[in-house]
Amino acid sequence: MRYPLFLLLVIIIITSCSNRSEQAYKEKIIYSDTIQNVTLEDNTIQEYSFINDTTLLYLTGDFNGDGIKDTLYEHYFSKTLNKEVPVPHSNGDIDLADSIIGKVYDLAPISFMTCSNNKIDTLYFSNSSPLFGLYYIKNEGDLDGDGGDEISFILAWADYSTTNECYIISYKKGRWVNLYSFPTWEWAADEQIDKGGLIKKMSTNKIEVNYRTDEADQATKIVDLSKLPKDTPLKTW
Repeated sequence: MRYPLFLLLVIIIITSCSNRSEQAYKEKIIYSDTIQNVTLEDNTIQEYSFINDTTLLYLTGDFNGDGIKDTLYEHYFSKTLNKEVPVPHSNGDIDLADSIIGKVYDLAPISFMTCSNNKIDTLYFSNSSPLFGLYYIKNEGDLDGDGGDEISFILAWADYSTTNECYIISYKKGRWVNLYSFPTWEWAADEQIDKGGLIKKMSTNKIEVNYRTDEADQATKIVDLSKLPKDTPLKTW
């Protein structure tokens, strides 16, 4: 089924919670009533993406290791309304927070990303779970030496907590799989942007992650991806 297409083009400035105005990015924002034929006007590559009141995100990389750059586009589809909708937002008015969170529950959103390469499967995050979509997504480059870029992401839950989980995923054998995940805070993702992000590649299959400990402290540790379970299916919430 196809729906009428409407596009909203705006230029926005994305700043993090630490008020880094110099980290602004220009981005084309796309709202549509279809999950097909979404295009970008330019070739802007946004390495870091943070949730913003009216933002749908995209990410570029060589995800299947064929040497060609592809682009993933975020979508926010309401199961209740049976169409793609803008992410609800309060324009910074904290008094509207309860009603906005309630709106998310009413929409029963399906959050996912489609790829410009139709040979790469849709990346699903939620099937009607209360999400604002993605909070953070980053191309981490090829972490495990297989030729394809890995992705890290944090979901934007419709709640009042800043505690969260960061996931590292990869496209292998025709499907998205989870390589590793670790606890974090949303503000930590903001804070680490100037330091290269939450994940640092040390060598092939070895990474350093900035994580939240059981004691709610911020720390780093080395993770050997080669010693983790292989091809674990990506969880859908």
